[in-house]
Amino acid sequence: MKPDDFLEPLHVIRRMSIPHCAKGPRGCAKCREAAKDVKIYLLEVYFDPGTMTRPMIEVSAKGEKHLLVYDIINSFKDENEARNYAKKNNLKLVEE
Repeated sequence: MKPDDFLEPLHVIRRMSIPHCAKGPRGCAKCREAAKDVKIYLLEVYFDPGTMTRPMIEVSAKGEKHLLVYDIINSFKDENEARNYAKKNNLKLVEE
């Protein structure tokens, strides 16, 4: 499957922390601190990386794994709110 097979961005719900920089927790003290703040987010992931440097996550789409750029659309106050949103919008909660 090629990225061209996906014209629209995908919405993904994922439990994660927001990285401070590209070095990540292994190379940056601020990233180590940020990694402690794990929340559930609604992400919009794009198959076209664009021209700016952006954070990336691994996402399975149509049976294949892809490393994709993302934007945070929303955060949920708890798992129940995320589950209700996922059910209403036919999304799957992804535990990472």
